Amino acid sequence: MQRPFVLLAVTLTLIIVLMAANGQAASSNISPLSQPLIREGTLAVRLAGDLGLEKTDNEARAEDLLDTAGIAPKNGWIADYPVTPDIVGELQASVGAAADSGKLSMDRNTAIRTLQSDISSYNLPVSPDTSGQYGNETYAPEYPDTSAEDSYYSSQGPPVVTYYAPLPDYAYLYTWVDYPFWWSNYWFPGFFVLADFHIKTNWHHHGHEYTGFVTNHYRNPRGGDTVRIDPATRHIGTTQYGEIRKHQPAAQRSAQR
Repeated sequence: MQRPFVLLAVTLTLIIVLMAANGQAASSNISPLSQPLIREGTLAVRLAGDLGLEKTDNEARAEDLLDTAGIAPKNGWIADYPVTPDIVGELQASVGAAADSGKLSMDRNTAIRTLQSDISSYNLPVSPDTSGQYGNETYAPEYPDTSAEDSYYSSQGPPVVTYYAPLPDYAYLYTWVDYPFWWSNYWFPGFFVLADFHIKTNWHHHGHEYTGFVTNHYRNPRGGDTVRIDPATRHIGTTQYGEIRKHQPAAQRSAQR
């Protein structure tokens, strides 16, 4: 007499497990609330080797090699600044141009695939959207799981880089960067970056552990004062920071940090 009830209980349990599994699979496909923080200097070291320029653990050397090949963000390499979607787009454009001009020992497609492979290895599957077909969509989406968002902000603090609209109480801390891009198969009209951040971080490379900072603080070599990099105007070469960096070799920049 109890067998039907046992079968029903087993069936309901299986349904719940499958629903939970599907929910986890769906949530794992959305981009993270906080973008992984990869320093430009860390990426430069890996990229210089993988593009066939030179294998080195020295960030200043890697930046110089890439600079010489014409590969750099628009305002130059900033070793302690995080790799954001717009920087990925600027690097992709310069990598393609370097390959086309014969400064790399590989063709354009191979070079761009190498860049994409390197950033994806850091769990950053970002690519620029150059189609222009989403021009009317300019607002960041809400994070799908509001309870997880509330929990993250209260326990971890506001993320340095996020692709979702920050909680209202934290919105004043952020700068919006209007730059459309794809994270895996998901499209975003731009992203948010804290206007002021300086965070200790660790990373692993070639069997060694390194410690450094992800920051938008930069010490002016001319006056010794510290300036903050504005995420929204970082790419403009006529900013105070851009003018300083434009005339300063990468090796000298690194020595002054």
